[in-house]
Parts: sequence; structure tokens; C-alpha cells
Amino acid sequence: MKTIVLRFSDSFAPKDGTLAEHLKMIKENGFVWWGKRGPRISQKAIKDIIVNGEGKVLLVRGGTKEKYWATVTEISDGCPQKSMVPEYYRDEITFYGSFLRITKIECAEDNVLDRLFVLTTGAKMSDIINRAMASYFIVEEK
Repeated sequence: MKTIVLRFSDSFAPKDGTLAEHLKMIKENGFVWWGKRGPRISQKAIKDIIVNGEGKVLLVRGGTKEKYWATVTEISDGCPQKSMVPEYYRDEITFYGSFLRITKIECAEDNVLDRLFVLTTGAKMSDIINRAMASYFIVEEK
């Protein structure tokens, strides 16, 4: 299975945090658009991850051991529906290269990073997640 490991932080989030804001919108609306700051996710990566209308992306809170599997039904360049982005960053959507339509977020297994390897280098995610500078990684489970 190919997927994306996407780091996130609470730097710009309100007091209850990034994850809580997104989960609240999923509960209220059935989905949320999660903005990925920085460069866009490539079309090739999107095609590899979204299979039969659905894929999984691993969200990793920077500086912690928290990891979450997000069920993704679409990845878009630019924001397709501003009202479905958490309010705290709606006015800054131009800083986000891609938006992921997420329908579910659940805790990931503690050892998940030990099973994921970066496609371009073969590096194990658990070895590089706290050292590498990339905002996302295209990985494969082994």
C-alpha cells in the first residue's frame, strides 16, 4: 500500500488544536478539507493513493509521537470549498498547496512508522521523521 505521511502542527490552531477542529467538522458535516501547507502533492502520488475512490494518509503531529490514519476521498490543488475548511485558516488558504477531503480520522498503531519506507530513498520513516525537512513523504508499507 502506498500512502502519504503528512506532518502537522498546532502552531496556527486555536486552543483546542488542529485535530480537534478538523474532527469537529467531520462530525458536523461528514467530511472536512484539510489544508497541506507548502508545495502541492503531485498528481502521480494522488493517483497512487486514492484507489477506488478512497485512500489512507498518515497524519503525524510534529514533535510528538501522535499519529493518525485519515481516510481521504479526494486530494485537490487549491481549496474546492472554503466553508468546509476549519475557520481558523480560511483566510490563509493561499498558503496551502493541496487540500485533502477527509471523512474519518483514527489513531494509528504505535509502530506504524517502522513499517513505512520512503519510496525515493528506501529510508524507514521511524528513522527520519524527526530529522527530515520535507512536509510530506510518499511511502510504501512493507
